[in-house]
Amino acid sequence: MFTARQKKKENIAEYVLYMWQIEDLIRSCNFEIDVIENSIINSFEGNEAERVAIRNWYEKLIVSMGDERVKEKGHLEEITYLIAELHMLHQTLINILQDPKYLQLYQEASQSIEELKQRSNKKNTSDIEACFNGLYGTLLLKLQKRKISNETMKAINSISTMMVYLSKKHKQVKAGELDFPKVMNN
Repeated sequence: MFTARQKKKENIAEYVLYMWQIEDLIRSCNFEIDVIENSIINSFEGNEAERVAIRNWYEKLIVSMGDERVKEKGHLEEITYLIAELHMLHQTLINILQDPKYLQLYQEASQSIEELKQRSNKKNTSDIEACFNGLYGTLLLKLQKRKISNETMKAINSISTMMVYLSKKHKQVKAGELDFPKVMNN
């Protein structure tokens, strides 16, 4: 909960990936709060009030995942919305602002993004969703201590660099620090 809050404030891409991990963790614990409490919450070094807050957070996520019908697969609506928001920002940086740095980063990552989209078997996967799928898949491979080829790491690094920049721009938008041109008046 505390980690999620900090990541959401500092780096939205890390927040999305973290929440995907939390969703998978909840699934692996069969949506049982007592299992989550025994394996995760009790190892937290905070005080009792903080542990109660964390338990409540997990309980709310469990309920939300049930209500939103993402118990077996899929993602919470909040996370899906954030990915759509990031995709809109991605499109804005490319097509409206024509941000030179972002255009360069996107160009460097675009072939890898297209390959991820081809492999996903989803026809309508956005560039940003494909990036998250690639980053999360790589994270899972690392957690499993599986070998990742140099070619794959090079591709993921280019995507990661692009997503870091996109996250910084998202933070600027949320802080009101990014100026958008007055497109509607032209």
